[in-house]
Parts: sequence; C-alpha cells; structure tokens
Amino acid sequence: MVRDCDKLDIYRIVLPLYEGTAGDGLLDLGVRLPDEPRCNPTLVAALREGRRVNADQIQTLSDLKLMQLGWVYDINFLHSLQLLAADRYLERLADTIPDTDGVRPAKEAVFRYLHSRLEAQEGQAVNPR
Repeated sequence: MVRDCDKLDIYRIVLPLYEGTAGDGLLDLGVRLPDEPRCNPTLVAALREGRRVNADQIQTLSDLKLMQLGWVYDINFLHSLQLLAADRYLERLADTIPDTDGVRPAKEAVFRYLHSRLEAQEGQAVNPR
C-alpha cells in the first residue's frame, strides 16, 4: 500500500510541473533530461506490451513521463487505482507526452489496463505480479 501511495503522491507533485501550472516554479525535481518530444521506442514497446519501463533506458523527459505512465502496471490495490482514475492522473500525464514514435498505442494500452483493473472486485489485490 505504501508503494501505491508513493506513486500517487509523485503524480500529485509532478503533474503541475509538467502542465506548467506549478505557480512560482520553485520546486526543482533535480531531473536533468532533455525536454524533447522523442521517445525511446523500447520504452514505448514495453508500455504497449503491458510491461513496466526500465529506468536505465530513459533518455528524455518524455521517456521519464512514459515510465511514470507505466507505473500503473505496478499498482497493487484496487482503491489506489480508483484514486488514480478519480484524479485523472494518467490522463493528465498522457496529455503532456507528445504523440510521436508510435506513443499513442502505448498510451491506449495503459488506459485499457487501468479500465480492466477497475472492473476487478473491490478489496482484492489487483496486480498479480
């Protein structure tokens, strides 16, 4: 549950930065990646196939966002997924990632996974990994 909460909290913190709504911009994540629209095709393929992204392959800020989008595959509790959906974190994150290099099918795979997991019975751990 703590790992799920950590992910939700990170989304809450980084989304205003990615969306440009963080106010005075004093928060610095310490991430020094080029802010380019290109995405590593290996990461895109991992998301399309329902796998988590390997952090070693991150080359751009867009790749970091793809990795964070793929965290949905590592959410363990239905309630966490419900909170994720209610706050629209994945939709908001996906909107900050350019639809280049075949990214749209990867985003769609993430949302298919989320919606299928939300149909799971309440109270069960939803990630069999």
